[in-house]
Amino acid sequence: MLNLRPDIKECEALLKALVCRNTSQPEGNEGPLADWILERLLQKDSFQRLTYQFLEHGGHRKTLIVKINGAQDGRGTAFAGHLDTVDCAENKNWKYPPLDAVVTEDGFLYGRGAADMKSGVASMILTAEYLLNRAEPLAEPVFFCFTADEEKDGAGAKALAKSPCMEEIRQLVICEPSSGKIGYCEKGALWLAVEIHGASAHASRPEIGLNAIEYAMKFEREFRRFAAGKTRHKELGENTMSITRFQGGVMTNIIPDEALMEMDIRTVPGTSHTSLISHARELARTMEAECPSLQCHVSVMNNRPAVETKEEHPLVRNMQNAARSCQMSGELRGLYFYTDASQLVPEKGLPFVIAGPGDDRMAHCVNEKVALSDVAEMTEVYIRLLEDKRSETDEQRSTK
Repeated sequence: MLNLRPDIKECEALLKALVCRNTSQPEGNEGPLADWILERLLQKDSFQRLTYQFLEHGGHRKTLIVKINGAQDGRGTAFAGHLDTVDCAENKNWKYPPLDAVVTEDGFLYGRGAADMKSGVASMILTAEYLLNRAEPLAEPVFFCFTADEEKDGAGAKALAKSPCMEEIRQLVICEPSSGKIGYCEKGALWLAVEIHGASAHASRPEIGLNAIEYAMKFEREFRRFAAGKTRHKELGENTMSITRFQGGVMTNIIPDEALMEMDIRTVPGTSHTSLISHARELARTMEAECPSLQCHVSVMNNRPAVETKEEHPLVRNMQNAARSCQMSGELRGLYFYTDASQLVPEKGLPFVIAGPGDDRMAHCVNEKVALSDVAEMTEVYIRLLEDKRSETDEQRSTK
């Protein structure tokens, strides 16, 4: 079988260059890295096959879209990966400085973003370079979308979803770390903030005050029963709701007049976020009606729906075939965290999979690391997916 796997040293040099560039939140600063990626790709002899555009997000933040033209016009496959990382402030528990990209004897590279997800970005770049080095172009175009701001507000994916290039994309590969498996679904995330305004009083006379904390607790109890839902997903289980922030109270002997509660709700496919938001606001109105002196306000902080591709879809099966040809299991899984798919998939109903180098349990961790062999392996999987002539044939059958 033809060897399509890049050399480990090539993977190491590229991933080091990516990790050493600080693109951590909240600044992000993805623009210079996007420029560097484009400059690298334009150095290839067949760079004429490549077109590109930037989506600007202000400051030094931008998203890069690279299109490698096919022999024919039409829609093609897109690979998506984010350039930003979570904060990499110095921490005494790091074995090595998080931006030094140290490689150890056992073949792991340590650093912020090593797994989440500059390893996936490295595999994307190596795949793009393979296509540019290929003697002839593939039949259809291939897109490489390097997004900004995935770890916070999703500005890059939101802008990409509205970009005209989305009309040219027929299927999507999210290159997040997937622990050697293939993700076909992910949980959604709905973050709500509930502000309660009551009335203070001496704690010896609670009946003349309105305890904002107790009303917040009442809201939580009532809403949790609804948010739990009745839907159970075979891969992702049930909806969950967590109180992740709570503020209220001044002193032990004062009835609190204000409370702030933030909720992180993770939803399975089939759950309507619109219904959840409507119910939360209706509950707030009900509480105010029952106690006219009370004020209860619900705001949406983050809204990313759960998304899913059917297991039998040709993209899922073709990705499994590509993985198995690289001696991977091809096992399917669901992801409990959200990715750029939550912003890109709902708009157009694109089929997608989540498959990338690294262990997703490393994401956001101190001593984040990735095996360099994972980068090489997943690059080969991407290439074999694109080279598999059955991909187009199967999709055509599925639409008949």
